[in-house]
Amino acid sequence: LKQVPHPTHTDGPFKGQNHTPSTGQASGFHGGEISPDGKNYWVMAGSFLYRYELPSFKPLGDVHLARIDQMGMSFTPAVEGTWMTITPDGQKVYAARPGRNLMSVVDVKTMKEEALIPTGEYPLHISIWPRGTP
Repeated sequence: LKQVPHPTHTDGPFKGQNHTPSTGQASGFHGGEISPDGKNYWVMAGSFLYRYELPSFKPLGDVHLARIDQMGMSFTPAVEGTWMTITPDGQKVYAARPGRNLMSVVDVKTMKEEALIPTGEYPLHISIWPRGTP
């Protein structure tokens, strides 16, 4: 069993700062998934998605998700990201964000949030099933 420390931000307003529970920027990981090709492990914590190389767990970067609500207004909810999933082709990561009633879409290649999808009240979990899967 290997403990994986919180990595250092690689981009955005917190670049160079460590992700640690004491800063309030992120807490324990919540929601994780291995990419379809088996090469990466993605996890979500707060307003961040983290990507790790497998099997080494070397940090490959993070995505700082927008801190806005459905109307595009600045918003800091009491509860943030709960779960995420990767598309079957491995090109996108979808992150449920219940405190904002949104789902973030992240492009895997650019490591950038590219869309926000309004959802119903308080989305908690998400899954994507390939076509033809029973």
